[in-house]
Amino acid sequence: MTIGSLMDNKRIFAVTVQGSNHLASGKECQDYSIAVHGDKYFYETCIGKDDTWECWKQPLIKPKPFCCMAIVADGHGGDAYFRSSRGSQFAAESARNCIVEFLHTKKKQPSENEVKQLVRSVIKTWNDRVQEDFAAKPFGNSELGVLPDKLKAKYLAGEDPRHAYGTTLIAAVITENYWFGFHIGDGRCTILNNDGSFSQPIPWDDRCFLNITSSICDDDAAERARVYIDTIKPIAIFVCSDGIEDSYPINDNDKYLAKFYRALAVSFSEQDFDAVYADIKETLPIMSKKGSGDDMSLACIFDVITLGQIIPILKRDMADQKKEALIKEAVTLIDEKASQRYSETPVEPGKSVNITG
Repeated sequence: MTIGSLMDNKRIFAVTVQGSNHLASGKECQDYSIAVHGDKYFYETCIGKDDTWECWKQPLIKPKPFCCMAIVADGHGGDAYFRSSRGSQFAAESARNCIVEFLHTKKKQPSENEVKQLVRSVIKTWNDRVQEDFAAKPFGNSELGVLPDKLKAKYLAGEDPRHAYGTTLIAAVITENYWFGFHIGDGRCTILNNDGSFSQPIPWDDRCFLNITSSICDDDAAERARVYIDTIKPIAIFVCSDGIEDSYPINDNDKYLAKFYRALAVSFSEQDFDAVYADIKETLPIMSKKGSGDDMSLACIFDVITLGQIIPILKRDMADQKKEALIKEAVTLIDEKASQRYSETPVEPGKSVNITG
């Protein structure tokens, strides 16, 4: 099998939607997502921005960067990060371009140190983009006027403009012989393994908790970045911003994400690709409104051949989840009725009441 045919088995998508809270407040979308499908002569880029689908072929920078990528950047929502929508775009595009260049030099699986050096290149490229953008358009009164006086004074005194562009970044790459990913900040990278299970192999940054996250604008961003490399390629990779994961219970979001991705995988295997993609674009705004209220981004790579082979496993797991949910619902109902009988049964002092009969 040729490399080109291996890549032909892959499908990609990227979607970004504005969160319900941002829609209500008039704040622009601060997420940015990219998916890339590389073949012998071109790479196909899908950019999910502002609930749009843009997909086109672009000439490769150099020959033979055989790969697929899924990239998500989530700009920070605080007042201090008033250009984070541009920062997230710069981060996603910097990751895409640096990865393509990186793969031109790699004849074999990279080491962890080499991937970390790639991350440093991404951060440097992002910094350069930020400085160019700031030089072309310095902060104006419309941006600084809404800031707290202390923060406004810092920027007027020459505070590093990078912080206004702050964003997280996740990137995952599949090549012919290996895959790797790197992660700065929150959000999640989830993979579908060959046995039908789901996992999140890129180590988590313990500094990310609730509204606190590491950022590409941090001085120690390269040191805080986590990387993962493996020769066992997953069937699918799902990369999401924290707007999606925060819509689920904090201690179980990995289980809920797996359930969501399992349903997506089955849909993509059995239904028309564009129809399923359209469903995702309709579903995420609803999820945002009922869940986190935040912007939402999802980028994915999946192998249609191997995915089809494990559909029976995924459907079995979905059936087991349905049974588990029904059992849990039944137990809850029994407990409610038992509690009701207990509250309606008069109990003499010193005696107990049987609520099981």
